[in-house]
Amino acid sequence: MPIVPPAAAPGSGAVPRALVIDDSELARSYVSGLLNAAGFDVFTLASAIGATRAIVQNRISVVVVDVSMPGLNGDKLVGVLRSNSRLSNLVIIVISAKPAHELEQIAAETEADAVLNKEELEQRLVPLIRNLLRARSAVRDSGAAL
Repeated sequence: MPIVPPAAAPGSGAVPRALVIDDSELARSYVSGLLNAAGFDVFTLASAIGATRAIVQNRISVVVVDVSMPGLNGDKLVGVLRSNSRLSNLVIIVISAKPAHELEQIAAETEADAVLNKEELEQRLVPLIRNLLRARSAVRDSGAAL
């Protein structure tokens, strides 16, 4: 994965960078396409292995990760990422094709910013990410003003 210059804060006119992690090539391509069409720079991984390094090297601001993957599940990756103080402003969205009751359990047990069913992605993913990035930027800006 190439090293690229740091991303500027959302709202500054810079293009946000997203990392899509899914073991399904079809799902990775679909989610990447949604984000590319919305103007994001998108990087992809087929597994959670190497995610932290890719996030840091590429100055990723958003991670969209499938919950069910071989090796390290997406919900476990969320815990790893949240335990890293360098990644405290990272927006993390867990996606899954699991039924609603299982998604509710995942949402309750993980520190992800949101959990979405894959059937909702076309309508909800991009607006959700934009709202979360705006909220992170507002919190960061209010903290800088203190």
